[in-house]
Amino acid sequence: MRSAIGSLEKADKSKNPVGQSFELGKTFVMWLAQPNMPVVTTRGAVGFTQNATQPLDLVVAIDSAFGVVEKAMPECVGQTNAWRAQKGWVTMINSAIAQLNAEHADSAELLAKRSLVLNPNAPYGYMVLGNLAQKKSQPRQAIDYFKQTVEKSGTDTTYGDLKRQTLLAAANLAADAAESATGPEKAAYLSGGMRRSPRTQRRAISRTRRAADWPVSRRQVAIRRRCARRTHNSFQTRARTAFSNC
Repeated sequence: MRSAIGSLEKADKSKNPVGQSFELGKTFVMWLAQPNMPVVTTRGAVGFTQNATQPLDLVVAIDSAFGVVEKAMPECVGQTNAWRAQKGWVTMINSAIAQLNAEHADSAELLAKRSLVLNPNAPYGYMVLGNLAQKKSQPRQAIDYFKQTVEKSGTDTTYGDLKRQTLLAAANLAADAAESATGPEKAAYLSGGMRRSPRTQRRAISRTRRAADWPVSRRQVAIRRRCARRTHNSFQTRARTAFSNC
């Protein structure tokens, strides 16, 4: 991997800069997956020869490299998303959930926000931030984060339990907040709280009960399984995939 970084560093930046950014991002992802690899390291540690002693934040570096690709070639977002969701992100979001369950709010918030830099299209970071806001008695912020959780879940069936759970939490939170609110604030909660009919809510409760009681270990396993399904090829195999396949 150091040799790959060295080659990219020496490459002509005017020739296929998007492809070079894609390869650089993939190599950073592989570095982040290494055992005991610090998230913030130095440029020299990963193979750069220029400014070798300068710090390198791998989360920011991955986002920056893939951001170049996603801006220039939106059709490649599927590939960059798969790389963003690799082991480094899985470890980070699992840690955020563990810190949330352990009532370590500051650490959970930091990890959740960092996970969203690394993988902004995944719903779990928003879910953690929504739960933290709810614990802090900040219903508006919590509902906003829950809405983003649902939005990022989209129609992906692997997020089904999370989506139902979040819809129910947002609806209940809005209803509770509306009871103590007055005037425009009350109307805002009632109109924007993802309300659901009693029948729909009962169905969601029934389908969500088991998922809502999952301990963090089962949530973590669920995330790992989802990532395994989407990114089952090895790093080495993906590294050989031509950028032109986007």
